[in-house]
Amino acid sequence: MSIPIRAGAAALALSLLAISPLYARDKEGSFAVKGLGNETCGALMQAFKEKKPGVEAWINWLEGYLTGLNDATPQTYDIAPWQSPVVLFELTARYCSQNEDHRLIHAAKAIEELIRPFKLAQRSPVIEIKVGERTLKHYQETLRRAQELLIKQGFLQGKADGAWGPKTQAAFEAYQERSGLKKTGVPDQETLFKLFFEARQAALQAEQERAAPPANATRPQQPAQPAREQRPANQPRTAPATGQPGQPPLNLQLR
Repeated sequence: MSIPIRAGAAALALSLLAISPLYARDKEGSFAVKGLGNETCGALMQAFKEKKPGVEAWINWLEGYLTGLNDATPQTYDIAPWQSPVVLFELTARYCSQNEDHRLIHAAKAIEELIRPFKLAQRSPVIEIKVGERTLKHYQETLRRAQELLIKQGFLQGKADGAWGPKTQAAFEAYQERSGLKKTGVPDQETLFKLFFEARQAALQAEQERAAPPANATRPQQPAQPAREQRPANQPRTAPATGQPGQPPLNLQLR
């Protein structure tokens, strides 16, 4: 199986592709992992480089994992409404290239966290999109969301209704041309990837800016500190009640 890894598209999500901790399932915070989820990222990437069997099996395992999430997660109809198997593997490859010693279950959970904001909460009709000899199928809600973003960026006028027509096709062509993508006029995987993830990144950045204090904010005036008691030169310094004197705080990072 030969799957091209489009570095430009996959790199767009890399900043959001965090290493997610495993969710607790028993009182000790662990659960059993079945099948390929126990294999390492390094083993999968080696199989891909050597063109050995394993990539198709991993995609099947990952799609089964996502199907299970659809069934078990409240208010979720489809957690991956437009992401194709090729995109799912590209995301896996991006994760695994930097975490070869991690198990594939970690890659699956990282991908889950990455695509969760784009899930469909309810069933949506599937529509057929035809441009020339090319035919695609998407959820109507996926197209409506894409139209909303195209309207926001000035490529489309009117109301987002999820209906396909010449105006929506022209809007996709204009967006693709501006973004340096292949001008297909259809919501293909690379176009949707860039459109949705750029919007997600912009929203996260806006949230961070709103949460940050204004640059010109004045700090509250601190009350005057009482004069320190003079200590004789030969008197030992008393350690604080907790911690060790002079010891920097712990810098904990989740892996």
